[in-house]
Amino acid sequence: PSALGRLQGQVSGVQIITSNVPGGQASIRIRGLGTITDNEPLYIIDGVPSGPGNNLNPNDIESISILKDASSTAIYGTRGANGVVIITTKRGREGQRPTVSFSARTGIAQAVNQYDLLNTQEFGELLFLGARNMGRNPGVDWSHPQYGSGSEPRIPDYILPAGAMAGDPGVDPALYNYPSYLIMPANKEGTKWFDEIFRNAIMQEYDMAVSGGAENLNYAFSGSYLNEEGMLHHTGFERYTFRANTDAGITNFIRAGQSLQVSYNNQQGTLSGYGGDHSEASAVSFATFSLPIIPVYDIMGNFAGTRAPETGAQGNPVAKLYRERHNIGGYFRMLGNFYGEVSIIEGLDFRSTLGYNYGQWNGRNRTLVNPEHSEPDMTNVLNRSNNYTFQWNWSNTLNYRTTFGDDHRLNIILGSEAIENRFEWMNASRTDFFSTDPNYMQLSSGEDNQLNSGSMAEWSLFSLFGRVNYDLLGRYLFEVTVRRDGSSRFGPENRFATFPAASFAWNISGEDFMAGTRDWLDMLKLRLGWGLAGNDRIGNYATYSTFATHLSRAGYPIGGTGTPLRIGFQPTVRGNPDVTWETTETYNLGLDFIGLGNSVNFSVDIWERNTSDMLYQIGVPATMGEATPPYINIGEMKNVGFDIELGYNNTAFAGRFRYGLTGTISRYVNEIVKLSDDLEEEIVFGDLRQMYYTRTTAGRAFPEYYGYIVDGIFQTQAEADAHPPAFGPEGDYNRPGRFKYRDITGSGYIDAADQTYIGSPHPDFTGGLNIDLGYGNFDLNMFFYGSYGNDMINYHRRSLDYGSFDVNRSRDALYKSWGSPYLDNNADAKLAIQDMHTGTQLPSTHYIEDGSFLRLQNLRLSYSVPERFSSRMQIQRLRLFAQVTNLFTITNYSGLDPDLDLWGGHMGIDQGSWPTPRRIMFGVNLNL
Repeated sequence: PSALGRLQGQVSGVQIITSNVPGGQASIRIRGLGTITDNEPLYIIDGVPSGPGNNLNPNDIESISILKDASSTAIYGTRGANGVVIITTKRGREGQRPTVSFSARTGIAQAVNQYDLLNTQEFGELLFLGARNMGRNPGVDWSHPQYGSGSEPRIPDYILPAGAMAGDPGVDPALYNYPSYLIMPANKEGTKWFDEIFRNAIMQEYDMAVSGGAENLNYAFSGSYLNEEGMLHHTGFERYTFRANTDAGITNFIRAGQSLQVSYNNQQGTLSGYGGDHSEASAVSFATFSLPIIPVYDIMGNFAGTRAPETGAQGNPVAKLYRERHNIGGYFRMLGNFYGEVSIIEGLDFRSTLGYNYGQWNGRNRTLVNPEHSEPDMTNVLNRSNNYTFQWNWSNTLNYRTTFGDDHRLNIILGSEAIENRFEWMNASRTDFFSTDPNYMQLSSGEDNQLNSGSMAEWSLFSLFGRVNYDLLGRYLFEVTVRRDGSSRFGPENRFATFPAASFAWNISGEDFMAGTRDWLDMLKLRLGWGLAGNDRIGNYATYSTFATHLSRAGYPIGGTGTPLRIGFQPTVRGNPDVTWETTETYNLGLDFIGLGNSVNFSVDIWERNTSDMLYQIGVPATMGEATPPYINIGEMKNVGFDIELGYNNTAFAGRFRYGLTGTISRYVNEIVKLSDDLEEEIVFGDLRQMYYTRTTAGRAFPEYYGYIVDGIFQTQAEADAHPPAFGPEGDYNRPGRFKYRDITGSGYIDAADQTYIGSPHPDFTGGLNIDLGYGNFDLNMFFYGSYGNDMINYHRRSLDYGSFDVNRSRDALYKSWGSPYLDNNADAKLAIQDMHTGTQLPSTHYIEDGSFLRLQNLRLSYSVPERFSSRMQIQRLRLFAQVTNLFTITNYSGLDPDLDLWGGHMGIDQGSWPTPRRIMFGVNLNL
């Protein structure tokens, strides 16, 4: 996992979902969803605003701090409304002798879950069962081009020509002519597509670091290499990193230093293009729905597919992965800063820091011909994309510290910060290549459709801020922060906003009346906090209506019909000059306890988070064209919750046995307080195949699942006739075996008005439990992570259980559906009748599942080689370890993985993401 992914479940109030794609970034949400648009926190790496940090070598990290309440994030102003993640990398220490460290680990990643799908014979049985359920009579008035015209399914020897048997003249190999005449044998046992696309993926990572220091100087250098194969064939990720941190005391009152990180990532395969983690065009989705009768290859070793009649429209997932093996996405990044610090007088310091963040992306995507497909694309296409971003930030702070007597301590910080960002992109594509050799398939070789596009964008931010800390008697701590931000993303009238914050802490354990507790109470502190934070994440020119050139969409024949098109302009963004800051107000009450000789610690926070003037991209009529809709400010959202952390550590048996427990538990409740009067009563989200699965309205959470309530399955025609008809007063949906939808309006029939809120993706609780055990030189760590009370929509079941008969189906569709010959009693049916009626596929409680889970996320056994042995090899410290991640998951969810990395309007909707792999790793750490 990424550096941030390793914190999953270990910080209360923070949800971290890791992407299972090699090189994928972790997704973080702090204290729920605070707005209906962008909920991503601000990331700071060594003082430089950055992204989530998948370019970082985890071994370079000294600490990660997650700021959750506005009193602590206010100093970051506009960017801290969703919390702040501060990553600090390792530095050397003055006077430290040079230390060389090396680590290596290797292992494999395995896919642990698959869907339980039909084989070739079972799929044929389901086809014939479905025909009978639709009133057809196989062998009389219904037949199938592959499974025959009899009363029972017959498995052919070939699927192309359709339904052919051995000896048929059409399957003579002499007739084979690629790509015009293909011959595909039937896989009578059934192709196990998941086995064909997944593999045991090898991972290896190496890291070396040197750190040390002399008088007035310290340094830390490191380099690393990561090579991670994807669980899918022909996918993978490579990362190279280099880091250099140095600090120097130039004089007694001047100090300077710098931080530098250089990284290069390379992502290979289908991941870098269309059809990624959650797409219905992904290899995982293709493997799920491809029919088992289709083989991987035809008789000549070329790919087989759905060109055979009545075999669907899915792509061959093995072919997809193979053809996209040369797709790459390379990302180079250089990030760092230079700082200078001057001690002006005793207690007064000035610090100036200039940070930079440069990134360049270069992508190559090839789409190759697929003649085996039902709708073949016979044109080879190459897309090349290139973009770069450069951001600088310059901050200056004046820090004054003083004391008054023994009881008063004062710290004042005044500062300014300026940020400027520039982004440019270019895309080019060509078609019709003579050869698909990647060395030949370059832009200059494409013969047709020479399309180019590109643009740029800039934004800037200027801020002034101040912070005052006052410590009275070491027991009463006061802090006030004020920051004023000006963002170029808003119009001149709304560009600047002020964000104050205040906090108070009371060290109760320092009071005289607590003197009798000091033999067991180490610290007891009460905390109060309040603050405002802003959000300006609306893109760079949302206040302006912008236009762009486009030849095919906005070209004009200036010289009249038949003359060449002249490039024209078309609207790209509908601006709103009145849009302004989204503001978040947070209240926090906390209590910290440490006792029993620092062996027990406990912390609890109760908080409330109110967001007003939420930024929302409003829908516009299609008659307004393709331009991006404008942003407006709407309504209010409220989140309340609590975060608890508890830890205990101790030693026993003469210091040989060590043990420690750390647990976290969090809860939040989300509510839309009101929406704008300019909007409809509800906002809908979760659009999948023109069906909306989530929505929100005032008084409800954002988002919630929306659909029909299913009260069971009709068992008899009399029961169906007695129930309100669906859909509409004259609807003929009701019949034995179909869903019994609830008439919640009491209208006497079922229609769209009978949809209601049917579930919530928000958990009641999330938490983690970390167990550390040690004996002698052995250490064992177990980490459990879980979520309780959240619902999920298993969207894949819509097709697996009730889809059309040209996609593979779940075994439940044959064995546990109403009317199945394998059921002794239809009352025991788990699924509705198999008759392809679309009324069964509507959003409903039938697709809602309990998404609660408990996962043993990490199990690690380590052994420290005794120094008397390691010193003989000139090694100060030598440690060996074995580790397993995702060892098991306890859940009632029927999909591949209940831990989805989807947020916003699609939160908790499982569209067929990559399953979380099980990783088995071995490694070594040593210091010289």
